[in-house]
Amino acid sequence: MAIRNNHWYNLNEQHYYPLDDTASAISDAGELLPSALIADLRLRWPITYGKYAFISAAAVTPYLVTVLIEATDDLDNNPSSSTLIAGVTLPKTSLTVGRTYTLTPFQPGVGGYIVIGSGIAQIYSGKFSTPRQGLLTPRAARASRRPPVPTIAIENAANSLKNLVNLVAVPPLYLTTETRVIDGVTYDNVIVFRLSQDDTSPLTTATTDSIFAQFAGPCGRRVGSNSCPDPQPIQTINGVAADCEGVITLDFRGCALVGRNTIDCGVVIDCELGLSASCEPPYLPNLTTGELPSESPPVVITPPVPPQPPIVPDFSISESVTTLLALPYCDTFDDATAHGFSPLGDSLFAFISDDSPAELFCCDGPPPASLEFQYGCQDVSISVSESVSESVSMSNSMVVDHYLVKYKVKVPEVASSYGTIVPDAQSRTNISLFTSDAQSLYRVFTTDVKIVAGQTGSYKNAGLIMNYQLNNFGAPNYVLALLDLDTSIFGVYFFNGLNLLSLSSIAVTGVKADDWYRIQLSAVPDPTTYTSVKLTAVLTGVTNPGISATINTYLASSLWNTDAANSGFYARRSKSYFSYWRIDEVTP
Repeated sequence: MAIRNNHWYNLNEQHYYPLDDTASAISDAGELLPSALIADLRLRWPITYGKYAFISAAAVTPYLVTVLIEATDDLDNNPSSSTLIAGVTLPKTSLTVGRTYTLTPFQPGVGGYIVIGSGIAQIYSGKFSTPRQGLLTPRAARASRRPPVPTIAIENAANSLKNLVNLVAVPPLYLTTETRVIDGVTYDNVIVFRLSQDDTSPLTTATTDSIFAQFAGPCGRRVGSNSCPDPQPIQTINGVAADCEGVITLDFRGCALVGRNTIDCGVVIDCELGLSASCEPPYLPNLTTGELPSESPPVVITPPVPPQPPIVPDFSISESVTTLLALPYCDTFDDATAHGFSPLGDSLFAFISDDSPAELFCCDGPPPASLEFQYGCQDVSISVSESVSESVSMSNSMVVDHYLVKYKVKVPEVASSYGTIVPDAQSRTNISLFTSDAQSLYRVFTTDVKIVAGQTGSYKNAGLIMNYQLNNFGAPNYVLALLDLDTSIFGVYFFNGLNLLSLSSIAVTGVKADDWYRIQLSAVPDPTTYTSVKLTAVLTGVTNPGISATINTYLASSLWNTDAANSGFYARRSKSYFSYWRIDEVTP
């Protein structure tokens, strides 16, 4: 039966209101925004933040609903110059569909409300980089122009006058309206404040004192022009100005002991705390050299407590973890099988006949392929004496360096890599997790990656994921070491369930597509306090050995959470190859 008088919210949920008709509603990952997610919206913001408002991110998890709105002057948002102006995060337990909720303003002068629709039943996460994807219609979101003079007050005064203000001048202060040129623009009816007086008395010809001298103060100078003699008067302390009486009150709390220097009116502040009590231990500099931990070479310290065995989690991302690995572990993918790997969600991984020239690094140490849980390395017996040289020529003309294990050389079976090969994989974020191991601490994960040009509009990146797990709200958290060729940045990031947060990054020159690179990522507890996890990411050029970068950073133990989690590969809208998967033990 047709509904004659459909509700306004129901009508909006049937199309993409409050999006503009020109908006595609397609996220950066190629996913369509649910049309029923937002039933209504009203937003006003100062036009100084941008002419166009657009939805920049939206997420629906089993526990939360989040919408973020940004403003920009460029429909293509290139280069990215948008400003986050408003947003809302609502727990599903207290959310009512069809109810009006106030938007949280992130900038002054921004205000509005939002109505969440029935689309919260669909789990969704999307980011929109440009207004052409999530532009809001002018009926729902309009910019406003601020008045040219919003307030008037004495300089540095705490209170100001607003709305309609009548100005009254008492001689020798006078007010006039004049025409002035300001920054090359001519303005009429400009209010001009000036001091003025008659040069002579009306009863005598004696000259009176200058009115400017009367207002100059005891020193006969103007503080604002820095023309007072030394010692210069204090105008502000840490940006805090004096009150109307010219007094700045300092309030000392905690351990501070305050003393007064009677000679020059100075103040002495003493606190019985050393440097070790003022800085967090992971960031405490070396008292001898002054170097920060990131500036010092890594030091191997035997942990006072031996590492605990891996904990089998009470949940599974793809399948139960039942195997505890003997390390080092190697899988070269040369049998066209990624043993123990499981693509997450709609991630797409496949195999391609391309391989790193340094893949044999993976086979240096692990038992041969015939043993359980070791894949992709087969033993080739050769006659080798103890005085064998560092290079051994194989019968198939391959030269192997530094890969002698018990007088045998392990070589790959065929040249094959595991990666995001198919075109559809280059329109989404792809994650493949190694589910045969559920430990990240005291581990170092290694792979060789190759990033090539993909479909039009795709990106160029590849990385290693560590400690992938779901938080209490059902959102994924993980650590990521990522090489981004588009920005020439190598960094370590933490995914909080919605965005990648940069922990540390470094610019790397000379990186380019079609070259092979080695990425290593390790995690150990901080050996001093055990309140944080030390993360080390290393980038090394395989095709170009001159490329090298190392990052040392820390992640709070509260964010690391439990160690019963998985690791694996990551590629966001990129055509990337992973040559092998190697796991080693590491100590702090």
